[in-house]
Amino acid sequence: MTTPTQISCLICRQPLILRLAKGRTSGKPFLMLICATDGRHFRGFINDQVYVRQVLDRLDRHKPAQETGPDAADILAAAENPFNTELEGPNS
Repeated sequence: MTTPTQISCLICRQPLILRLAKGRTSGKPFLMLICATDGRHFRGFINDQVYVRQVLDRLDRHKPAQETGPDAADILAAAENPFNTELEGPNS
């Protein structure tokens, strides 16, 4: 069995963390690689939407069923309609 390749920080050699983020103005999802020790060491962004969608789809297939909150599908839906004006919440 092989283990996934680990990407290390160029400064401290600690593993980088993969995070999901959203663009400030576009609301589109992107992937961020960040140093776990100190985010100032390294921060890298992947914004190729085809690749990001593939990663999110793969993560959704491996997500525990009891997890709550927004998932990748929610983030992708919001990204496809960044100017959503639907103001109704869960209590309406």
